[in-house]
Amino acid sequence: MEKENKVEPSSRTLVTRELNVNVVGMGIDTLELGYCIEKYDTAFKVLEDAKSLAQSKPYDNDLGSVKFYGIDFKVNRAGKPMYEFVLQNGDITIAINRRAAGGRNFPEIHVTLRSEYIWRVGWQIAVKAVTIWLLQWALISSIKVSRVDLALDLACPIPVLELQQFVTYARGRTDHYQIDRHCKGKNLTGYSIGKGDMSCRIYDKKNEINLTKKTWFKHIWTKNGWIEGEPVTRVEFQFRRAMLRELQVNDDRDLGYLVGDLWNYAVTKWLTIREIGSHGACNRMSNLIDWWLFIQSVKFGCITGVTRIKQLKPKYDRSLSHGFGNLITALALQKTSLGLPTKATIARFRIIVKERFFDNPELAAKVEQRASKLGKMSDK
Repeated sequence: MEKENKVEPSSRTLVTRELNVNVVGMGIDTLELGYCIEKYDTAFKVLEDAKSLAQSKPYDNDLGSVKFYGIDFKVNRAGKPMYEFVLQNGDITIAINRRAAGGRNFPEIHVTLRSEYIWRVGWQIAVKAVTIWLLQWALISSIKVSRVDLALDLACPIPVLELQQFVTYARGRTDHYQIDRHCKGKNLTGYSIGKGDMSCRIYDKKNEINLTKKTWFKHIWTKNGWIEGEPVTRVEFQFRRAMLRELQVNDDRDLGYLVGDLWNYAVTKWLTIREIGSHGACNRMSNLIDWWLFIQSVKFGCITGVTRIKQLKPKYDRSLSHGFGNLITALALQKTSLGLPTKATIARFRIIVKERFFDNPELAAKVEQRASKLGKMSDK
């Protein structure tokens, strides 16, 4: 608990007189997990009754109450897409689909660990506690990490920046890269960068906690040297499932090993903030601003050197489907031209494919050549 909330000495010493910046908080702020369930060892009658009770009340925001396997929850009057029951309390939100299929279509249970719970006990202890509780009434086959938010709180004002200083290394159209500046009146409140599978927010955290009433953050900051009245700027990166897979984070064990790599990728590859040159230019070759150099120096854990790998499975599935379609067309053309029975047509075609394709001495070389080209395409 103390280790999660308290900044490691190696990070707290990363303070420069010139920048006057101090790290007062760092860690995972939000975590969403998908639990794949082989079978349930419970009847959901108690949840059905609580949901019906919520629906009998006059207002949409009315909730039912239930104690489910020793934990108190509020039950939503409606579920959400793919999930029949939605339970929540101050620590977690849990969505349940009661048709267990081992996660073949999607995780049957979706759990969101709330920010206060994670900062209070630490994300690994929180995941362990939730998993042990679930095992009382469900057989878990695997756990998938679907969202991770990494947060760094700095005792300093928000830097005033031009939008062109934000330089991204995001690849491909699916990153939906965009930058916005946010203000309240004449006061700068923050920036948002990107949307979709990965995004970043840099914003006035003190202003945000005044709006959300998350004043418990001040206790964490104070333990790390924050003085009441000092401004706090948060740098926060959100990773969703598709990006996590590309960065080789699939389950909670991967996250434990690679959280340092996630932060390092975010602040050195996906996003940098650079100086505007004498001619008004700013690109990947421009110098980093000192503030961002400081952020890059903060470590969330050991760095293993993991690299981002674009997921090619959808392209593989599509190519396989097209290949089968072409084979069927070729079979149909052969049957039409030769007039043979269907079984004889398939037997004849099997011989032709074996001779011309699988027995082709150049097949291995052609596969290597094509794989090389695909590898270069995936890096673009």
